[in-house]
Amino acid sequence: MKYKKHTIANRIFNVIGGLLLAFTCFFCSFLFYKNSEIDLKNVDKFEGQIIDRGITAYYTSTSAPYKYTFIKNVFYLKIKGLDQILGVYNTKQFYTTLENNLLLGDTILVHYKKSKQVNKLNLATIQIEKNKRIVLNSKEFKGKESLAFYLSFLGGCLLLTLTYFNDKKFR
Repeated sequence: MKYKKHTIANRIFNVIGGLLLAFTCFFCSFLFYKNSEIDLKNVDKFEGQIIDRGITAYYTSTSAPYKYTFIKNVFYLKIKGLDQILGVYNTKQFYTTLENNLLLGDTILVHYKKSKQVNKLNLATIQIEKNKRIVLNSKEFKGKESLAFYLSFLGGCLLLTLTYFNDKKFR
């Protein structure tokens, strides 16, 4: 009898855990989808002069028990009068175009999503314009968000499938 209770408890735990993780993936995919369909008319805009810019290290880390820190290079911008430091992440780590086109003292128009954490680098920079010319296109931001949407949606579907077949073993 004790073995059977243990098996039922494992089954319930596995199903609830699998469904919770799948729901988390689907919720994240919804957020990524919303970001990929973002309209420039509905985001924050700021026009100002560049007072600092360059490439800096951006640290992200995984959670315990096996904590690992990832270091990525990010292009950053400080704009006079803006309370946030804006950043642009490129998966190929190629920032030459931004470095050559965005110089100290240039006046630019930035489309971004305002962050509540003003002391942290804001990577939600959607589009940058200089002299009515687009330097950073919103298609890059939307493309990254679309990829994240597809990956998280696929992950949710995979988790649901694995949860179903794992539970099927106990029936």
